[in-house]
Amino acid sequence: MSNSSSFPLLPTHSNSKFETYRLSSSSTSTTASYALPGSAVTQGRVHGKTLLSAKEVESRIKHDHLGVGAGGWFCWVDEEWGIWAVKIGEDFTPHFSTLGCLPVPLPSPNSPPAEYPSVWSFSPTTYLLSDGHGRIYPLRVRPSSTQIEPILLGPAYELNSSGEELRPFKVEWVGGEREVLISSVRRERLKDGASWGKEKGWEVMLVRFGEDWDQERGEEMEVDSEANKLEVLWTLKGEDVPLYAHFSSGRFLLGSSSHYSLPNPPIPTSSTSSTPPPPPTPLAQAPFTWTQTSTSLTLVFPSVPTKPSPLTLQSRSLAIPALLGFEPTDNRTYWDAVKPLESTWTYEPGSQTLTLELEKQNAQTRWPSLFSPSPSLSQPSFEDIPETLTIQQSSAIAQNLAKFTSSFQDDSEPELDASAAPSSFPPGLETGGMSSLMRQEMDLDEDEEEGEEMASTKKEVKWTFVGKEEGGEVEKVRGQETVLGREMGWGRSGFGSGEGRFPEVLVKGSLDALLFSPPTTSNPSTTFHHLKTFPALSYVLASKREIKYILHTPTSSSLSSSSNPSTAAVLVFSSPTTPAAQGDCFVYYDAEGGTTARSGVVKLGGGDEEGEGEGSLLGVKGVEVGAGGERVLVGLCERRVVVVRGLI
Repeated sequence: MSNSSSFPLLPTHSNSKFETYRLSSSSTSTTASYALPGSAVTQGRVHGKTLLSAKEVESRIKHDHLGVGAGGWFCWVDEEWGIWAVKIGEDFTPHFSTLGCLPVPLPSPNSPPAEYPSVWSFSPTTYLLSDGHGRIYPLRVRPSSTQIEPILLGPAYELNSSGEELRPFKVEWVGGEREVLISSVRRERLKDGASWGKEKGWEVMLVRFGEDWDQERGEEMEVDSEANKLEVLWTLKGEDVPLYAHFSSGRFLLGSSSHYSLPNPPIPTSSTSSTPPPPPTPLAQAPFTWTQTSTSLTLVFPSVPTKPSPLTLQSRSLAIPALLGFEPTDNRTYWDAVKPLESTWTYEPGSQTLTLELEKQNAQTRWPSLFSPSPSLSQPSFEDIPETLTIQQSSAIAQNLAKFTSSFQDDSEPELDASAAPSSFPPGLETGGMSSLMRQEMDLDEDEEEGEEMASTKKEVKWTFVGKEEGGEVEKVRGQETVLGREMGWGRSGFGSGEGRFPEVLVKGSLDALLFSPPTTSNPSTTFHHLKTFPALSYVLASKREIKYILHTPTSSSLSSSSNPSTAAVLVFSSPTTPAAQGDCFVYYDAEGGTTARSGVVKLGGGDEEGEGEGSLLGVKGVEVGAGGERVLVGLCERRVVVVRGLI
């Protein structure tokens, strides 16, 4: 639940009377799938003899195999190490292009477990290829509107362990001219000298490859040719893999279950040390409660010793006597107008209760708060007081949500308690739909406490700012929150997406899913900004099984080239582990203050009885297509590319 000082909630985004998500009876979305031009994409690459920890398995389950290239291209590596790219044309059909092949790694039986290969772009003409075994290759290309022509494959750049053996790593970010942010597991060799022990945490490193990599050479590089060493600019240590790693305004922001620190942090001096700010002062006890219907509002002041006189009802504001707990000069402005001639107030001497019945000027308009913000007042901001729900209202909302969450469940799945939110997520959600092959690679000898950290969709995340300059100045953000999902990766006609900002994150509330944008500076007093609330979505997600990704469409206006931006939405992708099972994409749209919101579901991935079909979903991105900037969903499956229109 969002409760830390770094994630303050805005009351104007609350929606306490939300009832349910309604499945759209007629969907305008269309789905088309296209066979991959090369070999299939695989998530079953051999990782060596070393057993993987629960954290390593979790990282591989959530890996997105579809990389974002420049100019609206998306890239991947197939099971034969072929490098491919796809771009959605203005007629919404894909254009495929080959970028050649990665030199095939030749690991020894005793090599440490490898990561998945990946493709990244520095610019429209420079790409970066990672084989997942500890090598990266720069690649020069010549792009056009319908194809990418590979020009020059650069030399291999390696990351070596202390024993000069290749150290596998995962690329987290590329930028600048030759800088790459990577993460790598820390592990040590066992006493026999031939095998590796279990992971001992992670290291995040900013590395750089050579500036003369694109000098002309006669032949394409082979994997056993002389390689260059990656220059390590700085290294951070942590206990878990990064779940969030992005760059903006000269700093990285890293999110993980633990903070990252320099291996040998400097001793703070009087010029660099700072005293943490005091915790925020809690609001004073609210002197009233309020609720509303479609046409009226009711305010109840429960402790008024004497009858107020006079008490004048106005259309835009409430002049409040000091005896009700306010300053004598307070004149609070309503969120919207009321009808003073049709509004009344009563006082009960026995119970010392003052009740105001206010008629709304604009019927059918739901008020997110009673008062408009009044930052100039010295007293607590009583516009933060949430609307009070009756027991009957709360029960009705819970029953509506329970009916919705059970509608997609199989008969064999447990029913949810309609009277309260679930205390824990179902096993399928916590493991992200772990396949049996992944379970075989888990270190089953780890203790129970470590095994319990498998709940990737319900992980408490801590945040660390890191300066890009050599030395990596570190600032830790106070507080931690349960992160449900991340912003969907996006491709555009130009290079990159959202370079001037940090991508948004979806945080778990008690029942709601809360959308936040990270702060742009590392000042200890800065906070994440509450952008939007998807009411009751955390509760709804408790019924979903075999979840692979939870993504949301970006709300940043700088991302969209369309004059009619789409409604914000959260997309939940399931990826069943059995060959013939169907994969689904559940979409939940912004309620926009209403009591209901639209939802939908489309098939995305899965097989048939013969084990054919699209295959498991391995990556998903969004892109704007055409002059109107129509948003299209692009899914990479094991054997096909899927294009979905009209969904986001």
